[in-house]
Amino acid sequence: MNISNPAGQAFGPASHQESSNRYMIKGLFTGALILAMMIPTIFIYNLVHEREQRQKEVAAEVSQKWSAAQTFSGPYIFLPYRHLEKSPDGRITESQRHVWILPEQLNVDGQVDQEVRKRSIYNVLLYRANLQVQGSFTFQLPKDMDASLVLWKDAKICAGISDFKGIEERIFVRFGDVEYELSPGLPSNEIDKKGLSAGISLSAADLEKPWSFATSLRLKGSGKLHFKPLSGNSTYSLRSKWPDPSFDGNSLPGERAVSDSGFVRA
Repeated sequence: MNISNPAGQAFGPASHQESSNRYMIKGLFTGALILAMMIPTIFIYNLVHEREQRQKEVAAEVSQKWSAAQTFSGPYIFLPYRHLEKSPDGRITESQRHVWILPEQLNVDGQVDQEVRKRSIYNVLLYRANLQVQGSFTFQLPKDMDASLVLWKDAKICAGISDFKGIEERIFVRFGDVEYELSPGLPSNEIDKKGLSAGISLSAADLEKPWSFATSLRLKGSGKLHFKPLSGNSTYSLRSKWPDPSFDGNSLPGERAVSDSGFVRA
């Protein structure tokens, strides 16, 4: 038996089935449209991902011939000493250890000149940095360390540079009144994995005295330029005509000015 409404339309199993079919058709049609729209989205995503990977490959290729991103640290002092230790049976054994003397004050002032290299549709940012580094040391040994056990003749002044290809000229450090040329190699890689060093003249009479230092270096790199602030008081001032800098690291600059003509970081 069918039940009719006042307008004469019948409701029953057939009408309910037709309504369900219409909803199903609409759902299938909507799903098909979504899938059809996802196809170009996937193509675009793959293209963007491919371009990003190619950009990284081009940047790595150019950087390999120019120089990679640079990280500069130092100068700092490597100071070895003899360590005497008494064993339970009364014998005294000797070994060599070392301490690091970090600057009390460090000031870095630099000009960074950018250069954009084109490779097909890709751009690679390169730079040349001209850095002036000045500061001072105050030699203070740990209280439990005997100055007579220090191997003063083996003391070295060190600086960390992450990619030697970027060094454009010989690097000299004026320490006190003497100028030393830095050579590749570090006495220990606890602070930096790669760097330069030079033997310096020190003695126990130099303890508690302030020692000034100064150096300048021309450094090539690509993409990034980082510094390790190892001193008690560090200041870094950089200038460049690059209008789109990005400041990162563990500490951001206290003052900076960015415009279409470049940036100043203090």
